[in-house]
Amino acid sequence: MLRTWSVLDTFDWLSPRYESPQPRRRLERWTRELGLSEVSIERHRGLYVVRGVK
Repeated sequence: MLRTWSVLDTFDWLSPRYESPQPRRRLERWTRELGLSEVSIERHRGLYVVRGVK
């Protein structure tokens, strides 16, 4: 288990340069543009989780 967490922590450390965080308003706009229904946008551990039905 410790090895797994070590690998994940290393990945998290290296990945920020590839991340492109988006504001909630933009996520809401994207869900409308995609025509999603039953949309849920929640924040977990500093990240947005978007769910919807196409």
